[in-house]
Amino acid sequence: MRHHGSRTRPVSRLLGAAIAVLLVACAVPAGAAPGRKGGRKAARVVAIHPLKPLGLDAETVANLEGVLRGEVERVPGIRLVPEVRSRAVAVELGCDGKEACLAVYAKKLGAREVVHGVVAGLGEAYSIALKRVDRTGRVLGRVDAEVGGEREVLIDGIRAAAYRLLRPDLYTGSLEIVGDVEGAELYVDGEPRGTLPLDAPLTGLEPGQHAVKIVKKGYDDFDKFVDVRFQRTSVVEVDLASNTVSGVIYQEEKPPEIPLVKVVEAEAPAPPPPRSNLLGTVGWVTGGLGAVGLALGAGLGLATEQSRQRLIRDIEASGGPTERHVEEYALLRAQATQANVAMAVGGGLLAAGATMLAFDLLSVDEAPSEASALRIVPAAGGGPGLALVGRF
Repeated sequence: MRHHGSRTRPVSRLLGAAIAVLLVACAVPAGAAPGRKGGRKAARVVAIHPLKPLGLDAETVANLEGVLRGEVERVPGIRLVPEVRSRAVAVELGCDGKEACLAVYAKKLGAREVVHGVVAGLGEAYSIALKRVDRTGRVLGRVDAEVGGEREVLIDGIRAAAYRLLRPDLYTGSLEIVGDVEGAELYVDGEPRGTLPLDAPLTGLEPGQHAVKIVKKGYDDFDKFVDVRFQRTSVVEVDLASNTVSGVIYQEEKPPEIPLVKVVEAEAPAPPPPRSNLLGTVGWVTGGLGAVGLALGAGLGLATEQSRQRLIRDIEASGGPTERHVEEYALLRAQATQANVAMAVGGGLLAAGATMLAFDLLSVDEAPSEASALRIVPAAGGGPGLALVGRF
């Protein structure tokens, strides 16, 4: 370090330089915006141990693991150990998923943490049980996720699982309220969040259901539950006059301008021709059978899921799947299929019964009621989005 200054006060200048160096040294670890090199050093090095299959072929498990690796690489602050090195060390150690072996695995790879889990088929979807272990063998977190078989749903589900496991602080969504709400007070989960309209969407909300309350003089209090999704902005159109949610759009990225949702009331359709009373009777019977089928399917599905959780814990405790585990899993898959069939048949019967009852009710009306008018919810601005319409 160069020293420029007066010769009359060398001690004070040296002391000042030493204090400056100490301040810089203390500020670097707490810096909010480190450079590219600093960012790499601060990143958590994570290794993914090969997933353990349960009743799935190797190709399917490899594809699921590839999706998991791709999503973990996109998590901010995470640096992933290359797959070639991870697999080579996994073959060398032959870890069975126990924490002690995973700790050695992490040290050999120079990783701070290891992600390991069991993946199984569940009907047409997949069940993934992941855990995060550090270099000492301590379990830092666990995540159980059921993801759909369609690629987009599968990627979204695995991405959410990666964030929940590695960066739960970033597992959030946003909320935007639009409509005739100017000057209204907004409360989310009982906490005041300002006066509408807000300058920007509410961020940092945990995905799931949130209680939204809107208070405005001259209107009844709006008090509904709103769904917030991971890495989405839930744009909720509120109609305070009718105290309803007119529409919901889940936006992946916030556009320059908030797209307004316009509700258009279409003319009510003409009533269908009269129906006999027999139609209503058949509708009630069919709908009742459908409700029973749904209840049986849901009960069987819940029991199957509880058994699956116990089986996964037993596998982890045993150090890997045995022949008995495979047999039990085959039985669980059969039960899951039966539950899906029961729910599908029950849902079909319930829908058929509801349709019959709707026709029967409309046949005795002079005209359809105002509440039966079709509600159309187009999104202004031309962007794609999902709209859910109705009264809640």
